[in-house]
Amino acid sequence: MMRSSAGDPPWVAPAMVWLFGLSAFLLLAALARSNDHFPADLWASRQVQGLDAEWFGRAASFAYYLTTPPYIFGILLPAYMILRTLYDGHRQALMLLVVPIGAVLTSLAKDHWVDRPATSLAITRGVMNSSGESFPSAPAITAMLTFGLLLYFSLRIKRASLRIPLQVFCLYIVVFTGLDRIYEGASWLSDVYGAFLLAALVLAVLIFADTVLPTARPPTDEPLAGSGSHTV
Repeated sequence: MMRSSAGDPPWVAPAMVWLFGLSAFLLLAALARSNDHFPADLWASRQVQGLDAEWFGRAASFAYYLTTPPYIFGILLPAYMILRTLYDGHRQALMLLVVPIGAVLTSLAKDHWVDRPATSLAITRGVMNSSGESFPSAPAITAMLTFGLLLYFSLRIKRASLRIPLQVFCLYIVVFTGLDRIYEGASWLSDVYGAFLLAALVLAVLIFADTVLPTARPPTDEPLAGSGSHTV
């Protein structure tokens, strides 16, 4: 168990955990580069693709579609405007720019670094042809970054009747987007797990910058005009 000494700054222990997570992702990426899939991937795909419930397929497909253009922009743009106007959250609104940037970086990683082939058809159909690259899963990263940020922003909402449904919805999109990729045979479990891990590392940096860095600045004598925030 990692412990920081009493004299260390409070960010040392989280930084060590973050570096451990980064090391785990890099190790997983290196293994994915040399292995088309892992034994656990086959088991997970058979379990998820073997689900016959119609509601599950529809729920997973709906979650996935919300992470694809143009639907994702229909979520990001209103969220951007709400943060800018209602909460005066200029810094938080700019944090949403990491979503398209993360999508571009994921595409570069898939095409030029990991280059892991993706299954083109579901395993339960008895076909295991490959096309394209799958690690890390781009829809899973988009879901984790977008709705992970919205989940973080929802913590500022005081009304539980608004906050809790929004948080449940965000969790649903993240989880079911990953399940949809496995259900459709587009990604392996390790592709989705790697995407969630990478997105979590990015979110950790963004949240650290949003919460810790502003408190490190010296306080001003007078508050800036128009800097007041509103809560719902």
